[in-house]
Amino acid sequence: MDEIDVRLAALNPPVLDAALRAALGDLIAGVSAARGQVRVHFTRRAGESEARLARQIVERHDDAELSAEQRDARVRAQQMAALEADVAALDWSTPLAGAMLERALRWLLLRELGRARPDIE
Repeated sequence: MDEIDVRLAALNPPVLDAALRAALGDLIAGVSAARGQVRVHFTRRAGESEARLARQIVERHDDAELSAEQRDARVRAQQMAALEADVAALDWSTPLAGAMLERALRWLLLRELGRARPDIE
């Protein structure tokens, strides 16, 4: 079979794709989803055991699991939120102390870098 369909309420596509590729290697062409249905696309005809393994991986998929990139993005967002809170609390009528100046500069650099490269936000 060239693809299988599995009912799944929610998914995290990068994590599911990585799990399938880790188990089945270059047999996996990709994953697509629509209306509670996940379709696993194979690069060639999958054997019965390969299709069964792919189905098991999809059925056991935890959509709350994050990829390394997603965890990194979450950490960056948390750091940015902390820096934004610090900057919002600054008293702009007085000179900034060294530590607060550094935090304000970090916030500004992260914000501008995020605008220039949306992939890092």
